[in-house]
Amino acid sequence: MTFNTKKLLLIFLPTICCLGIILYIISGVDEKETPTPQTVTLPESGSKVAVTSPDGSKDQHTKPAEEPNKTPNQEKEGEYLIKTELFKKAAEHLPVDPHGYEDRHGTPPAGFRLDGDGQLIVDSTLREFFDFYLNLVAEDDSQEISVARLLTLIGELPPDQQEYAKEVLDRYLDSFEKVKKFYSTDFASNFKDDITKKYDQNNPDDVKKVHDLIHEYKLQIRRIQEKALGSDLNDAFYGRDNKSEDLEHQAQLVVINPDTSVEEKILGVFDVFRLEPKASEDDIPNINAHYFNLDQRFISNNSKLSEEEKYALRAKLFSEQFAESLRKN
Repeated sequence: MTFNTKKLLLIFLPTICCLGIILYIISGVDEKETPTPQTVTLPESGSKVAVTSPDGSKDQHTKPAEEPNKTPNQEKEGEYLIKTELFKKAAEHLPVDPHGYEDRHGTPPAGFRLDGDGQLIVDSTLREFFDFYLNLVAEDDSQEISVARLLTLIGELPPDQQEYAKEVLDRYLDSFEKVKKFYSTDFASNFKDDITKKYDQNNPDDVKKVHDLIHEYKLQIRRIQEKALGSDLNDAFYGRDNKSEDLEHQAQLVVINPDTSVEEKILGVFDVFRLEPKASEDDIPNINAHYFNLDQRFISNNSKLSEEEKYALRAKLFSEQFAESLRKN
């Protein structure tokens, strides 16, 4: 998600009491080695940029350049038609000092990077780099100046990569502007009221309705982003986050199902995240954090279970060593 979307969603997530454990599990299972960048072709221009796929695959994705429909107010940057007014207005401010933010807000994420073949790497790190400038608009700066800073940095790239970088930035700005328009729709405007109105966290039907509403909200934003960015660029920027959200959604459906037992809920969560229900003794130190959080959510605070029943579940689902560590004398 872009810009302030995450901040907005954080307002509502606490109303669903079990999201914390799911998010924690996601953060654990997604810590993997950064995949190798790959090359893709962006629509319209046919320009190639190196893109890190969520699964780290190295397949070559190429699309033929499409003939764009030119509108009277569109301007050309090489063979690519600039879409956003923000980009065009920012260009009017050049040149600007691209490093003014660093003194006030710290060092930004890694910026424009090239792979071994000298091609631009487009991934979530580049998206975070864009966000660093676009989110931290200082009091004496406009968003146009923020984009102008990025354009100045693009000017420091090798000439054959500058057009590619401008296209990527413009597409990202286009998706941002379209998401902003979504915020003004009735669905988005009424979102907070809809998830808090007549909501009872002890009522399974209410919990399911709120969960579905939040999920649909996220999906609508994702559809807007993908349409604006194109599938390849969208996957490069959001593939990892979207995969995590999909896993969170699946796990949450398991958790909020009132017809499943404690054991079924825990096994369901493990199945979603492809975690082994019972780790080997060598793996215990690394996976204990997941066990502990699941235990707190489903077993430890469950007043319907006796201490012996809790011990049996822990030994069966996690390990006897883990169960012994929590046994009450």
